[in-house]
Amino acid sequence: MTERKDVLVLAVDANPSLQKIISRHLHDGGYNAVLLAGSIPEAWNILTQKDIGLVICDLVVGQHSGVALLQRIRQSPKIGKLPVVVMSAKKDKRIVTAAARAGASAFLVKPFSQDTLLATVEKAISHSAKKAQAPAPTSQDAQKVLDAGFKALDERDPDKAIAYFSKAVKASPKSADAFRGLAYACKAKKQDDKFAQFLLTAGKVHVENGEFSEAEKLFLEHRRHDAGAPSPFAECARALAEKEDYEPAARLYERALILDPDNTELLIGSAEALSHVGKGDTAKERLELALAANDDAPQARKLWKNLTGKSWSQTTKDRAKAEADGADRREAVRFWVPDLLLELSGYEDHFAITELSMGSVAFSPQEQTFTMDASIPAKILHLTENGVTPELKHLTLTVARVEEEKIGCLLGELTPEQETRLGEILEAAQERQIENKQKEKTDIGFDIDMLFM
Repeated sequence: MTERKDVLVLAVDANPSLQKIISRHLHDGGYNAVLLAGSIPEAWNILTQKDIGLVICDLVVGQHSGVALLQRIRQSPKIGKLPVVVMSAKKDKRIVTAAARAGASAFLVKPFSQDTLLATVEKAISHSAKKAQAPAPTSQDAQKVLDAGFKALDERDPDKAIAYFSKAVKASPKSADAFRGLAYACKAKKQDDKFAQFLLTAGKVHVENGEFSEAEKLFLEHRRHDAGAPSPFAECARALAEKEDYEPAARLYERALILDPDNTELLIGSAEALSHVGKGDTAKERLELALAANDDAPQARKLWKNLTGKSWSQTTKDRAKAEADGADRREAVRFWVPDLLLELSGYEDHFAITELSMGSVAFSPQEQTFTMDASIPAKILHLTENGVTPELKHLTLTVARVEEEKIGCLLGELTPEQETRLGEILEAAQERQIENKQKEKTDIGFDIDMLFM
């Protein structure tokens, strides 16, 4: 216990008052050395220069994410094992889960007492010490082998790279990077089947490790090479469903459908998993979409009869197709001009919406950091010549997709009033887009006429 009091603690929070409280509590508890940082860049600068023994960081520090700092620490060979406590004023299960997945040693809910802070710090240090004593899943030697494989790829020696990556996979079967390296080594040898197989395996390993953002990137990359590439989320969901582990299967099918919303097979798999976890209404909606697109699927027909007690008929198909077409007209709206903006709690800037539906929204991140599974209160604003006006308030977004140019979020459950208003917003947005296109055609025609005058 005594040696822990000598560790150098770094507290990261934008609030100077909270910085002082943390510092005082730690000093009173016997921790003699405490450094303070008011921003993520400042904290990282300290981490690269000082021998820090513990980090306490807020979930959101100014315009930056504390989880982003945590992820950067975990990716660093030098300080990757550093104990990190994440703190937040919200004790939301999704936030705690996201922090844990990113590698947090402990989670602290604000406000907190001195006893709670000290107990959490002790827990984080103990947790880190136990992990340090346990054998690492990927040894230092295995990492060297992995690095040697990528170096061989850079030197355009695929056979040598395959030998290194195969050795890395043997040492660490849960290393997605090793499978990804094998994929690109096989591609260099023009072994397309093996390339596809190893890239899918790398994506599945990312999913199994909870690294959903990385899995999405690999899947989208795979799709650029092969439009029919299977989704690693779907593959893992099927494996879970075969084991009758339906709840996580349903969640992974949900993620697969975000990336591939019109896939009939995914809709049926999702419906089956949902039916086993008591979400029959949502399962029926998925089946309607699947059967409206293809009513020859016997599995879907059988499941429909089990859920409704009725056979799927042509009348049902026509009604479902009409509803699906109506949903397409109202739901699938992409924005090429910033008609609508998002106001997000914890962020000063407004974000331009690029896609909007009754269940999801996507926007440009504007170099801001967002964390997978984070829950964010939000408002939708309408941009006009006179400024912005509120369109829809009290929304909750859950980050489901993080890319460099786009953040995709699921909308939380809407009230009937919110649902009606969102439908009106989507219809109005489409009307504005039609008007803009007509205006653009008129302007272009006028310009062409002027050229020939």
